[in-house]
Amino acid sequence: MSAKAKRWIIFGFFTVVIALLYLIHEVLLPFVFSGIFVYLMAPAVAFFSERRFAGRTIPRGLSVVLVYILFFLFMGLLSVMVFPPIYQEVLKIANDIPRQLEAFRSVTLPDLVVQLEGFNARYRLNLDVESFSEQLFENLLHGVQVQVESVPMYAQTLLKLFFSTLSMFLVIFIVTGFVLVDLPRIKLGLQRMVPVAHRQAVLDLVHAIDRDLSGTIRGQLLICLVNGTLTTLGLWLLNVKFALTIGFVAGVFSLIPVFGAVISTVPAVLIALTQSIWTALAVVGVIIIIHLIEANYLNPKILGHTVELHPAIIVFSIVVGEHFFGVVGLLFGVPVAAMIRSVLRYFYLVYFSEEESPQEVPDGLQGELSS
Repeated sequence: MSAKAKRWIIFGFFTVVIALLYLIHEVLLPFVFSGIFVYLMAPAVAFFSERRFAGRTIPRGLSVVLVYILFFLFMGLLSVMVFPPIYQEVLKIANDIPRQLEAFRSVTLPDLVVQLEGFNARYRLNLDVESFSEQLFENLLHGVQVQVESVPMYAQTLLKLFFSTLSMFLVIFIVTGFVLVDLPRIKLGLQRMVPVAHRQAVLDLVHAIDRDLSGTIRGQLLICLVNGTLTTLGLWLLNVKFALTIGFVAGVFSLIPVFGAVISTVPAVLIALTQSIWTALAVVGVIIIIHLIEANYLNPKILGHTVELHPAIIVFSIVVGEHFFGVVGLLFGVPVAAMIRSVLRYFYLVYFSEEESPQEVPDGLQGELSS
């Protein structure tokens, strides 16, 4: 068979695969999450499978079982130690909001109206400040009360959604377990499918993508854990109300670069304002210190320099991801951008770089990509 015929066969094969994936895309979500869990758990499974016990290495299947046990123990601890207190704090926040709004209306708003009326008289704006502020506050109070009354309903809906998705998670963890057990053979099989002449170049590309994903997924999850813990500890030391819930929100929103930090700061400052202006300023200071630690210490140590995405590209990828895929796009926009960056850089180094010949690129690609 000629080389041209082989290329057409390969092209046709991948075209059929892409078309098939598009046809079944509505049922692919569990398998996408399974792939994510495989990627996250693979290093731990490899670690255990390389350990020796009683003179023998631990079987890979047993390593998968050990990783699953540790994972579910961790989730169980979260369910027992973290989620119930957070749920209680959320209910307290819902009950506390009307009281804080009434205090704002009776104490803070009159002083604010006096200042605005003085400003109105000085510049002769002829505005009915008192009527406007009262109407604005009434609309705000009504909207907040509607949301507060809906909190128990939202909690019940989330609980029902959790139990309804248990079957999907069962599929995810079954598929994940099977793939983790056979992962070395799967990798070897995929490697043998690549022509020998292009195998090393493809391996270099996969290695580059893997290093970028390690930074954007595994590293970011660890940073979220550290960020949430530091935020909770800092607010607890400042005696800020609902510190655990605010810290949990900060940790979760840290998954979204740039925007997550801004979004998670707003509720922390608003709750601190109900105590005093100085408490709110102290909260802002603590959050700034935490993000300085994250930017100057955690990111270089945990993420390294593998992900060299410009901030403008990060913002662009988040906006595009949210536009087309909603919340999922917010979470995966940056990892996908990192993968695209790795592929584009690889092809640039192989086919367009004038500093070295194409024959020299595969051997030196790893050093180039890490520079």
